[in-house]
Amino acid sequence: MDIDQLVPFPKNPTIASVFREMGWIEELGAGVVTFRTFCPMFYAGNLPEIEDGDVFRCTLILSDEGGQKGGQTNTPDMVLQLIKSNPKITRKEIAESIWIAPSAIQKHINALKENKLIKRIGGDRSGYWAVMDKAK
Repeated sequence: MDIDQLVPFPKNPTIASVFREMGWIEELGAGVVTFRTFCPMFYAGNLPEIEDGDVFRCTLILSDEGGQKGGQTNTPDMVLQLIKSNPKITRKEIAESIWIAPSAIQKHINALKENKLIKRIGGDRSGYWAVMDKAK
């Protein structure tokens, strides 16, 4: 199945709505799309293979290369991808998503702004990130 053709929907709407009411999930049925978005960053560019029938199966081929040189991922690209997926994301949320300190995230944000890849629109609390055309 081509993952780009997947439309987000919960497998069990009753359970999903309970989790949403509890604040454990943000958007019903969007996990597969989110997973597909971030797999290339963490798994050496590999995309998952999705089978959706009676049983939902997701296969991810892991590489011994571990992403980029030395097994490290490209943090600025990860930050940019997170901002693209949620323009209202906070520095703290980015830090929690990729498991590095908020101060380190600020350095990456500053570099993205200097390279004119992102721009802050509005204030810290009510604003959002705009991804510039050359970063899309």
